[in-house]
Amino acid sequence: VGIDRFARRVRTSDGRAFDYDHLVLATGARPRALPVPGAGLGGVHALHTYPDATALTDALDRARSVAVIGGGFIGLEVAAAARTRGLEVRVLEAGDRVMQRAVSPTTSAYYEGLHRAAGTEVTCGALVTELVGSAGRVTGVRLATGEVVAADTVVVGVGVAPATGLAEDAGL
Repeated sequence: VGIDRFARRVRTSDGRAFDYDHLVLATGARPRALPVPGAGLGGVHALHTYPDATALTDALDRARSVAVIGGGFIGLEVAAAARTRGLEVRVLEAGDRVMQRAVSPTTSAYYEGLHRAAGTEVTCGALVTELVGSAGRVTGVRLATGEVVAADTVVVGVGVAPATGLAEDAGL
């Protein structure tokens, strides 16, 4: 929870302190939030931790239709798992192609083809403006075009941001 660079000491959440000779910071990342109205509705999931995975698995057991916001590795993996369960799945990717930031256009086309062949609907250039709901639960995703994609479960996989708080607090 804290680093004293000059004393070469770190503090942990349980109050203990440890001296170090060399320190490697591997702070990880946190999922990017989806900055739209309705993002806090029930039935909206991110996948970052084991409890997130457990909650999503439980949600998929009860779901009928799933909207996956983000066509990166996490989004496509969730889409494949949902299709394997026989659910209706639609991937909504803001970019021109799936996995755009990570792989070549040829690789993107290959994986998009696999998902389409499995029955997943993939929409690129999809700009999400709102998650809509009823009684506190998500019922769909509104796009900039005005279309509402019906979904009783929404998975947000729009990337991660580095967890820099600890480093910033230490003046790094």
